[in-house]
Amino acid sequence: MLTDDVTWHVPGESAIANEYRGRDEVLRHFLRRREISDGTLRLTVHGVLADEERAVILAAGQCSRGGEIFRWRTVSIFRVKQGQIAECWVVPYDQALFDGIWTDQRA
Repeated sequence: MLTDDVTWHVPGESAIANEYRGRDEVLRHFLRRREISDGTLRLTVHGVLADEERAVILAAGQCSRGGEIFRWRTVSIFRVKQGQIAECWVVPYDQALFDGIWTDQRA
């Protein structure tokens, strides 16, 4: 699903904001999101536009921590290479909200 040299761009100032390079780093990013969300991360796809070289996904996310539910929306833009994700840019609808959700209170 991911190319060996995949790059994942997450904007902002949160605990998950960074540019992740390579499959292992991207997978560690996914694990970190799961860890911060106490394993409650859920994504719902609301729309997809795609061709052989790119995809745009409209999505909503939800997680809970300490009994509080957090919700956000993003657009993710993917560059596809030979049927695998080569690059992703995450674009939150509300960057401040997204940063607040993904600030690890335990850190």
